[in-house]
Amino acid sequence: MLPSSELYSDPNGVIEVLIDELGFDDDEKFANALGLPVKTVDQLRRKAIKLEPRLLLQMLEISEFSTSELRNLVVARRTRYH
Repeated sequence: MLPSSELYSDPNGVIEVLIDELGFDDDEKFANALGLPVKTVDQLRRKAIKLEPRLLLQMLEISEFSTSELRNLVVARRTRYH
C-alpha cells in the first residue's frame, strides 16, 4: 500500500528520477506518457498540487519501478529535503 499523500512534499526529485530513468527529454514528454497536461507536471513541481496516490499509480504504470521502489524514492526525497 502506498503511503498517504502528506508524505509527498517534494515531487521534483521523484519527477527528475522518473524522467531520467524513462529517457524523456523534458516535462512535456513525461506528461504525455502519463496522459496528463504539461500544466499538471508544472503544478507538481511548484507544489501547487500534491503528488497524490493516483498520480503515483500512473507513474508506476509507465515505469518499471515496483511499488516498493517508488515508495522508497518518494520517502528518500522527502527525508533529504526536510
